[in-house]
Amino acid sequence: RLYILEKVQEYKKPMSNYQVLQETLLKFKYYYEFLVTHSPSTAAEIKLEYVDTVSKVYFSYFKTYQSRLIRLEFEEVPTKADVMGAEDESRRSIQLSMFSSSKSIRSRSTVFTLGNRDELINNQLEWPVIIPVHSADKKFPYEAIFRSVQFSLIDNVWAEYGVLVHFFKGR
Repeated sequence: RLYILEKVQEYKKPMSNYQVLQETLLKFKYYYEFLVTHSPSTAAEIKLEYVDTVSKVYFSYFKTYQSRLIRLEFEEVPTKADVMGAEDESRRSIQLSMFSSSKSIRSRSTVFTLGNRDELINNQLEWPVIIPVHSADKKFPYEAIFRSVQFSLIDNVWAEYGVLVHFFKGR
């Protein structure tokens, strides 16, 4: 019991490699099966501790990862004040714009144009995920950041599914 719980607690260490920890945990799946047979309450305790630990670790990981990726986003992104059907400032009369409380729209041509964002779908879909430390000097469109977060999430979910199937046997 204590040995498996210690292996689960290793997930909480900063900068730990989760895949190595998962492989190590899978080596001891027979101990867990023994506990399921001979002490179901201990097995349930281990499972609850694993779920609690991993959920906190992944929440923290993805929160940090996404916040670091957002810093790499292009500066020109639409806000709630940017609308496609708004009247241009140049067409308004001076009197109307003096009393208007709406903000002026930034360059709509850069905010709403496709630019080269379609490259992500055509050529960059299979690229590896963005690592913020290695890409600190680059800027990415929101679609590339979204793709990176989603691919990372899918990769981690797939690895956890393997642990659930092989270690916990879907119990």
